[in-house]
Amino acid sequence: MDRVDGKTKSNHNVSCIDDITFVVRSVGERTEQICVDRLVKLGGQEQVELIRDITPFCAAVEKAFELGIKKGRKWTACIDADMLYWDERIERFVSSANRIVDEKGESNCFSFQGFCYDHFFCRPRIGGFHLYLTRNLPNALQYCGNDSLRPETIVKRSMAAQGCYTYVIHEIVGIHDFFQYYESIVKKGILHSKKHSSIEELITKWTNMQSENEDYKWALRGVKIGRDFSEKILVDDIFMKRLIENSGLTFPKQPVLLENEVERMLDLLNDETIYELQFGEMIQGVKPLQFGKILTAISNKIHFGDI
Repeated sequence: MDRVDGKTKSNHNVSCIDDITFVVRSVGERTEQICVDRLVKLGGQEQVELIRDITPFCAAVEKAFELGIKKGRKWTACIDADMLYWDERIERFVSSANRIVDEKGESNCFSFQGFCYDHFFCRPRIGGFHLYLTRNLPNALQYCGNDSLRPETIVKRSMAAQGCYTYVIHEIVGIHDFFQYYESIVKKGILHSKKHSSIEELITKWTNMQSENEDYKWALRGVKIGRDFSEKILVDDIFMKRLIENSGLTFPKQPVLLENEVERMLDLLNDETIYELQFGEMIQGVKPLQFGKILTAISNKIHFGDI
């Protein structure tokens, strides 16, 4: 990587986790409490903040930034409550981010993005763990408030236009969208119907898998609601609930999620994703053009950090 004049070397002897404020963004996901509990075990109660039921999503992005600025740690990690993590992978991810900051300089580093193993894409994809250099968040606040389907991406692209980039680190840090309430899955299906160009591929995949896992049946119901709605879809939980209510869908009661269920899934996917972490294998799972679009959507200039 190119050197950047005026950079400052940071001291990494202290645990990199101590430098993070974790902000969990929730709209009542089934995994909310386990997500919070695991982060508290990793970093301590004082490092974890929960923001709940702040809608639309762009307002939650802004609130998370404000909390990170207030807490004043080097890093602010914005985490959606439908994400669950491997502790050691977070540590590796943050260590990689620290090395990139040392090389590029703090003024050139806005955020760092890893990969997650996604339940509904059925493969690793970019997303899930948004690590921000807190010193650059005050400047980013002016770009919050966009009510697009990707408000956080808009912020990253706006900062990239100023030369403050998002860097993609090739680390699968967690799993996304497993164990969710059926209502949350329907909301996901509604969003996916408008948000992703690969929706036809996903519909085929979910249709083939719905007999094995009921989650995909509910995702397909969400897609139908989204496609039947001809107006603009808002990334707003209140809007989504009204849309679902108008559809007449009702949901069966689900049991309380247990920690050991999560541990079993993390153990299972940990074995699988070690293989998929290989760069070549990751690319094989995604069409090149589609992969390029995903990266371009994050910022106008993407840098890869070494693990």
